[in-house]
Amino acid sequence: MNSLHKLFAEITLKKKKYLDAYYAVLIFLLGYCFFLFRLDSVSVPFWDEPFYISGARQFLIHGKNENWTHPPLGKAIISFGIFLLGDHPGGWRISSVVSGSLILVCTYFTGRILFRNRYYSTMAVLFAAFNQLLFIESRVACIDIHMFLAISLGMLFFIRYWIALKPTHNLYFAFLFFGLGVAIKWFSIAPLALCFLLLQPQRERHLRHQSSIQGLHRATLGVPIALSLATYSITFLLCYGMDHPNYAPPLTAHHTRYSLIDLFMLQFQMLKAQWDAHSHPLMAQASWYSWPFMSELTWLHVNSATSGVVMLGNPIIMWTGLLAMVLCIASAIRRRSAEAQFISVFYLGMLFFWAIIPRKNLFYYYYFPPAMMFSYAIPYVFQRFRVNYPVQAIFCSTVLFVFWYYYPLLSNS
Repeated sequence: MNSLHKLFAEITLKKKKYLDAYYAVLIFLLGYCFFLFRLDSVSVPFWDEPFYISGARQFLIHGKNENWTHPPLGKAIISFGIFLLGDHPGGWRISSVVSGSLILVCTYFTGRILFRNRYYSTMAVLFAAFNQLLFIESRVACIDIHMFLAISLGMLFFIRYWIALKPTHNLYFAFLFFGLGVAIKWFSIAPLALCFLLLQPQRERHLRHQSSIQGLHRATLGVPIALSLATYSITFLLCYGMDHPNYAPPLTAHHTRYSLIDLFMLQFQMLKAQWDAHSHPLMAQASWYSWPFMSELTWLHVNSATSGVVMLGNPIIMWTGLLAMVLCIASAIRRRSAEAQFISVFYLGMLFFWAIIPRKNLFYYYYFPPAMMFSYAIPYVFQRFRVNYPVQAIFCSTVLFVFWYYYPLLSNS
């Protein structure tokens, strides 16, 4: 009898060990189906899709790149979907569906470290899925969703090192993914810099743990930032190759070859292309300080008076998230909570990034990365202040109802 009890206990322990993996698979599959449903509701390219789809097609036809406003990796990812499924709405957008689903998985595992509780981690996934911004970004052929997947993976590995005090290789993985994010869109420089900002005040905390001393020392010497730069540079070699007779780029085989100096000069070409693209006022602009209040929104596609695609955050999450973020900031300052510091620093840093760059044209969809931090801020407040479960249930139900109410304006239904 004791042996049967012991065997049952071992089986139960193994199930608990792999429970998070089962959750991750389930979250990915549910997210994939959720984002995939009626993916072709808009059958023509819209918003910035023509811009990125044409860039992706250049990879498939081995043509010369004519799109230099952003690094190549995001357009290469879109091209994989077109290559696998064909040049139609499903092929254009399938990579975004996959990236959005993986972001939900990252949200769950990040929540597991922040909250040490599966209930609140699942709640973070719920808020991420129904904050409406992720839903829209996961259904368009643009590069922001791929960029944020790289940022999410970077944040996950960073807090495994910084909060969970896991081995140093987690820090290296974090900066590797941030490097991939920069190779998709330069905005990823912001969260990369925020990691260094968070590392410095916590030196004494890390030095109390022998396993982290070597990693912190190397971090201050710049090894992680060198890893990010190397990752960023390698993506250019993969996409465009270099001027060497024995080297063929794996992702494309166009006839133009670049020397290392050419690849370096491409960075200035991209900077000029971005500056030229935003040197003149454009429609649908929204100042960065208006984003949290959703006072100026962006219509991406208009079908009728009651349907289309509008970049609109879930008001319940967006406005409640602001209050939760204020409480997180207070907790970060007064209680020096590492979890609250992570949430508030990444929100404020990714928001104020747009306040300091010299750019004339700003749009509401730039708020997507910082707004995703509300997915952690609200559960943090619920857990920190022990909000009773009926109130939490009412709040979550309201979030779902508001999403359902706005669904025709999010999916062109």
